Amino acid sequence: MKNKIDGIVDSWNANLQDFYKKDIVLNGLVTPIVRRDESDVYFPVIVNAEGYDKYVFTDDKNDIGVYHKLLTKTYQPNQKASFGDEVTQRVTAEMILICWGFIDRFPRVHEVESRITSLAPKGVNVRISNFDRINVFQQEFGNIPFFLTNKEFLFSIRYQITYDEKKGCS
Repeated sequence: MKNKIDGIVDSWNANLQDFYKKDIVLNGLVTPIVRRDESDVYFPVIVNAEGYDKYVFTDDKNDIGVYHKLLTKTYQPNQKASFGDEVTQRVTAEMILICWGFIDRFPRVHEVESRITSLAPKGVNVRISNFDRINVFQQEFGNIPFFLTNKEFLFSIRYQITYDEKKGCS
């Protein structure tokens, strides 16, 4: 059974797929890591929930791509509950969406960001966007040199998901 976070990420990705059609690579919740190849070159990859990793960022097949990452979760007692109610807690998940693509195909990167945030499903509270691609890259893959060309954009969107869950469940 999917949890609330996976459901919202899947819904957002479905909205993006509907808008961008075939020219987008969509990744759900992932963990960014760094891999080293046989020639001792380091490069960024993402690991999905099944444990598979793949290269992330631009390729010749897709104009744009995204992945989502869980940053933190905070828990608070549900103040709406009354005596005899099921014990629940309020969960706030701090998330980040990373987006990359080709500048020549999307010269107004801020418009891409606006479109992505407008396609966020109900339950998503968009907080802040970061268009400093070097900063975003270093936050995600800090221990390898920045290698994106001037033809590529990279930005992040921080967002929150708040929901109730039974205490002791996740």
